[in-house]
Amino acid sequence: MKKTILKTISVVLLVAFMGSCEKPETNENIESIENTKPIDVFDQKAPNCYGQTRYINHNQTIPKGWVLISSTGSTWKIKCTTGAPYGAEIDIVPKSVIPSGWVLITDNDRYWEIKCVIKGRYKTKLNIVPNSVIPADWVLTGTHSNVWEITCVNKALYKSQLEIMPNSTIPKDWVLTRTVGSIWKITCTSGASYTDKLEIIPNSTIPKDWVLTNTAGSSWKIKCAGGNSRYGHELRIIPNSVIPVGWVLKRNVGSTWLIACTKKATIGKELEIIPNSTIPKDWVLSSANNSRWIITCITNAAFNASVKVVRNSTIPKGWVLSKVIHGYWIIKCINKAPFRGKVEIVANSVIPYGWVFIGRTPMLNWYIVCAKGAKPGDLLTIMPNSVIPPGWKRISASPTSWLIRYK
Repeated sequence: MKKTILKTISVVLLVAFMGSCEKPETNENIESIENTKPIDVFDQKAPNCYGQTRYINHNQTIPKGWVLISSTGSTWKIKCTTGAPYGAEIDIVPKSVIPSGWVLITDNDRYWEIKCVIKGRYKTKLNIVPNSVIPADWVLTGTHSNVWEITCVNKALYKSQLEIMPNSTIPKDWVLTRTVGSIWKITCTSGASYTDKLEIIPNSTIPKDWVLTNTAGSSWKIKCAGGNSRYGHELRIIPNSVIPVGWVLKRNVGSTWLIACTKKATIGKELEIIPNSTIPKDWVLSSANNSRWIITCITNAAFNASVKVVRNSTIPKGWVLSKVIHGYWIIKCINKAPFRGKVEIVANSVIPYGWVFIGRTPMLNWYIVCAKGAKPGDLLTIMPNSVIPPGWKRISASPTSWLIRYK
């Protein structure tokens, strides 16, 4: 009997001891704060960590790409949303931040339910909580007392249409084409080709790469200036309307303006523009008078290519002033120059970085040579007292020249 009692007491004590060694239920799976910080570093190293959870102190900032799923006590639980597939759902703490690309589909005092809508497809519909944020690539297509209907516009084709609620935001690459009755109709402009046409509501926003061509009647006519447009194409537009990027104003006389396309032009191609208009990137002013300007394309110019420009023009990056002639200048391209590539420049011009002064021409201009691309041991002969570029060292000197060696 005594042995039985002692055995029973031993079992009870063993169970009690084992129970005292277990982790509290509230701390189950909790990792130490030291092992998980900084949490933002973890986020950067695991860009597709969707579904993983971490614990943070209640006073720590919730990093981008994570949501708060439990806020009990001083330790909060967060979950990663980065890399979530379309349609994924997560329950979060009410009134906590909803990440970009997610929508609120259920809200109550205990939890909020959010859904991932990233990479949705055209015409997909969802019901969300009224007055919650509508994400990019979605539009409001219906409102009821307890739910809003939103529809996806992502990957829609040119001329695709949707009916949306009045006064709702019109998404990028869509235009307002009808406002009759209790709905608005919008039309997709994405994927349009050069000269494609659409009619829109007057005073509505004209999308990027489209121009206004007619304002007569009950609608405005717009035409695509993007798509496959290229050098040589021209369009007539309404005076004082916006000229899209890649186009220049060629004529501004009469009831319409004439604009010309600069896109995909090659070196040496010319265009006539209105005096004092903006010269586009990779073009230079080659002729100017009171009635017209001529601009020349310098895109993808080869080393040593020459272009004529108006005197006192701004010399573009990668070019140098080679000659000064009565009425105009000659500039030369130094881009893609090989080691020891030689160019003539006007005397006393700024010598570009990585080039050296090696001598004078019969007309007293300067010759400069490219020192970039040299190999250890390569030599160059330069003019005395000229600047020695980084990585080079003078090894001999005479009254007429210096010899420099690379590294």
